[in-house]
Amino acid sequence: MAPLFQSFRNLWSANKGNTVINVFGFAVSLMFVILIGLYIQDELRVDRQHAKGDRIYRLEHARGGTFGSPTAPGLENRYPEVEATVRIWGYPGGQLYSPVMGRLFLGDVWYADSTLFDIFSFSFVEGDPHRALQSKNNIVLSESFARRLFGDRPAVGQVVKTSEKARSEYIVSGVVRDFDRTHFRSVDMIYPMSKLQAEDRMFQADFNDFGTRSYATYVLTKPGTDLAAKVAGMPAFFRELWHC
Repeated sequence: MAPLFQSFRNLWSANKGNTVINVFGFAVSLMFVILIGLYIQDELRVDRQHAKGDRIYRLEHARGGTFGSPTAPGLENRYPEVEATVRIWGYPGGQLYSPVMGRLFLGDVWYADSTLFDIFSFSFVEGDPHRALQSKNNIVLSESFARRLFGDRPAVGQVVKTSEKARSEYIVSGVVRDFDRTHFRSVDMIYPMSKLQAEDRMFQADFNDFGTRSYATYVLTKPGTDLAAKVAGMPAFFRELWHC
């Protein structure tokens, strides 16, 4: 150790300016190597919690964007390799009234098919994930949002509305743990897609035609099948589906 220290002292004495630059440059380079390593490690953990992750695919346009509502059922009808699909549509700034707290709360909203929690293994704090979106009057809340609405009280079974005077009521059917290490943005409330389809006239056309709205669409393939082998024929399928 002594010879190494002596060499460093000699180098420092001989050329202090260059030594400072070299040491600083080495430190900065090492810092970036560490940061890149941590970033890669973090990225490799994204969406690893899903038990069926190796069979889940997200549909993507070559030019970006998402897909119209008929795409998901069209894939299920055409390709036997498809076990299930899920469509997701959402927006920020939704509102929910809590009779327990006596006030409105704002949060981010999703509408999703009932297959959402069959495909993705999001952890539930309360409720049954496989039944949580079965009825159009159900609603699933994130853990942090449920605490805002009900404090320490159990959330499942509680009744909420979109405003104090709204006629329609929704029953909390599940509480999902706040999303972590996933490509999904955080969400506060999740309604069944069936609610949107049944109650919102603006969206009804989208379920029979492509309308003007797009849905994030995910496909779960059956075990042991190879949907990738069918990719070459999919452009023709989409042209047929889109009537073009």
